[in-house]
Amino acid sequence: MTVTRFYNAHIIDPSQAIDGIGYLDITDSHISAVSLGQPATDATCDKKIDCKQAVLAPGLVDMRVQSADPGAEHLESLATLLAAAAKGGITALACLPNTRPVIDEASAIDSLCLRASRIGGPRLYAYGAATKGLEGAEMAELGLMAEAGAIGFTNGTSAIA
Repeated sequence: MTVTRFYNAHIIDPSQAIDGIGYLDITDSHISAVSLGQPATDATCDKKIDCKQAVLAPGLVDMRVQSADPGAEHLESLATLLAAAAKGGITALACLPNTRPVIDEASAIDSLCLRASRIGGPRLYAYGAATKGLEGAEMAELGLMAEAGAIGFTNGTSAIA
């Protein structure tokens, strides 16, 4: 049994109402202790890491992501988007539908999510466009996109007339 202690960490855990300097123990890849303040003893720790008051928190979810992929991969690819999210502590993200082509069909939801899962990293979810082509005139196939995994529907930064 291997115990790693992260101490002197700014721990933020809303589920336990924790927000302050403390420590977190990992035992064989599982969180075994979280507490504010200093631990009573370090005798059971195999490895100790001073976090120097860096933040330890549950993974963050970005619910409003502007993706350049598909359509403008020369600016940002899905791989670079996911890598940047991971570096920032994002464990899941939701892409808006204003890509080129617009995410207004079930096949676009399938394709984007499948490509992201093959790349790995943060979990990617997608919104479907509320209207075809984000034009605000004709309703998109919401039911089919929902079946394909759309987490919601929006016209992104465009208004629905």
